[in-house]
Amino acid sequence: MSAGSIAAILGSIGSVVSFCQFFTAVPTFVGIVRKRSTENLSSLPYCASALLSIMWVSYALITPGRNSILFINSLSSCVFVTYMLVFLRYAVQKRTTVLYYLGLVVCYLLIMYCSLFLSHDPSATLGTFCVFVNILMYASPLAVLKTIIETKDSSCMPPLYSLGGWLAAMVWFGYGFFTGDMHIMIPNAAGVVLGASQMIIWFIYRVPKDQKKNRRGFTPAAAVATTLYHGFVARIVHYGDAFRIIVYRLYEKKQL
Repeated sequence: MSAGSIAAILGSIGSVVSFCQFFTAVPTFVGIVRKRSTENLSSLPYCASALLSIMWVSYALITPGRNSILFINSLSSCVFVTYMLVFLRYAVQKRTTVLYYLGLVVCYLLIMYCSLFLSHDPSATLGTFCVFVNILMYASPLAVLKTIIETKDSSCMPPLYSLGGWLAAMVWFGYGFFTGDMHIMIPNAAGVVLGASQMIIWFIYRVPKDQKKNRRGFTPAAAVATTLYHGFVARIVHYGDAFRIIVYRLYEKKQL
């Protein structure tokens, strides 16, 4: 099978995975509408995703042979703009949210101006900008990392969105590899790493602060596979704590 055929297959798979990822945020937004509040959620992941989608549409329009990129990002642009409008409607900090949205518009206009009017190779320049914004999009859920560590509660990080991003990053990395497009391969390689780190953080801090004392008796009322996976992660955390205690005791003996 040729590299082109593999790239076409991965492009189709990537489109399906990305399409599913767009709707992983639906439960989050259903909760926002029901509570009529965004609470401590950040709009940055959705701003970054919307900006990136619009940029990839622009990149695909001026770069031959990027039909998969054009199709899926045209769809995602509509989806994420809808998310942004809903978020703004129920935003706790409307001023901050509006500033993010204005920043998105300004960034896009500046990037397009630099790519189309100040560059000898618009496709390469815009692709480079897409790389940086793509990495920002994958890292954007970590904007609430400080809050998670301080409150020991990861409820402000959408887990399904991070999982979907991680899966999409793996597939699009393969697509970039077989098409020889570094502008697609590099940011998605970063996305694999960042997506994995987000899921690890979410699992470590997944239990709310008032339930920390009941961690040992906590069993998710979910599928068996999910329960086993949670147990596996908990075992890793347990061994990590044991290792830290051993190192600390060795250090104490050395001091004595």
